[in-house]
Amino acid sequence: MSHRYWLAVYTEDTWNEFIAHGADVAGFPLRRRKSVRAMKRGDHLVFYVMGLKRLVGIAKIVGGPYESDEQIWVSGDYPLRVGVDLSVQAPSPEQGVHITELLSELDLFERRGDLSSWGVRLRGTPKVLSDSDGQAILAALHKALSGSASTLHTEAQYLLLKLGADLGLDVYVAVNDRSRLYGDVPLSSMPRVVDSLPQSLPGKAAEVIRYVDVLWFEDDAVVAAFEVECTTDISRGWGRMADLLACQPNLSIPHFIVAPGERREKVRREVNRPALRRLGSMGLQQEYVRYIPIEEMRVEIFRLGSNLRGAGRTWILDRISEEVVTRL
Repeated sequence: MSHRYWLAVYTEDTWNEFIAHGADVAGFPLRRRKSVRAMKRGDHLVFYVMGLKRLVGIAKIVGGPYESDEQIWVSGDYPLRVGVDLSVQAPSPEQGVHITELLSELDLFERRGDLSSWGVRLRGTPKVLSDSDGQAILAALHKALSGSASTLHTEAQYLLLKLGADLGLDVYVAVNDRSRLYGDVPLSSMPRVVDSLPQSLPGKAAEVIRYVDVLWFEDDAVVAAFEVECTTDISRGWGRMADLLACQPNLSIPHFIVAPGERREKVRREVNRPALRRLGSMGLQQEYVRYIPIEEMRVEIFRLGSNLRGAGRTWILDRISEEVVTRL
C-alpha cells in the first residue's frame, strides 16, 4: 500500500505551539480516533492553518499513533498523537500557500475554482487527500519557499545539494550560482558544500567543471554531475561535457540532465542527436547518461526523507532517474 497524505487543520496558536515544542509531535482530539488510528509510518501530514487560510508545511509520520497527556498545546487537549519529521515548512504561517490558489487544482475541491462553500471541505480532519493533491501542495510549498526571485532551476540545485549531503557526500554548486537563494538560504551555505574543486583535477578540466550546475564528490573524486535545464538549450550542458571529455578522455562520471517533466521528450530528442555520438567516441558510455524529471525527484526525495545514508547513491540515482539514450 502506498503512503498517504493526510490534511491536518490547525489554528495559528496550535501551529505555533507545535513548532515551539520542536515540530516532532502532531496531536488530534479524541473524537478523531478512527482517522488517527489509520495513520501509518511513512504517511504525510499536510498542515493547514485556519483563519490565515494557508498551507504551511508537510511532515512525514515517523512514529505512533499513540495517546499521551503531556501538555504541548495550551489552547486545547490533543491526546491522540503521531511522531513526525517536518521536512517542508513555510518561514512563517503568513508566508504559506493561500488555499484559494489551489482551488481549481485539487481533487479535494473537485478542481473547481468557484466554490462559495469550499471551507466545508476542510472540516472533519484529519482526512485523506488524493496522492495528486498531496503532490500539488508539495510543489506549491516548494515554489513558495523558492521565492519570487528564484526559479525552478534553483529549487532543483537545492534538492540535488541536499540529497548529496544527506547521502554523506561532499557537494559543489556552480561558481556562478553560489549566491542564489532558495528561500533565504544561499546555496553556498548548505551542508557539505565545498568552496573549491579538488586539486587532483587538471587545470583545464577544473575550469570547465566549475560551471557544472551540481557535482557530488567522494574522497575528492567526482561521482556524479548534474546539469539543470529548465528553459535553456539542452545542448548547453552537453557542450560542457564535451569540453570536459576533451580535457580528460574516457571520463566515467555519471552525467544527469535534470529538467521539468514537460521537457522529457525534448531531452530524449536532444541527447540522441548525432552530436551525442561524438561524446560516445570520446569515452562517455550510455549508462552514464540519464534524465531526472524535477517533479518526480521532488516527490521521491520527500518520500525518502532523511533515511538515506544506508541506501547508497547508485540505488538513489537509479530510483529518481531514467534512461534516455537509445543509441550512441
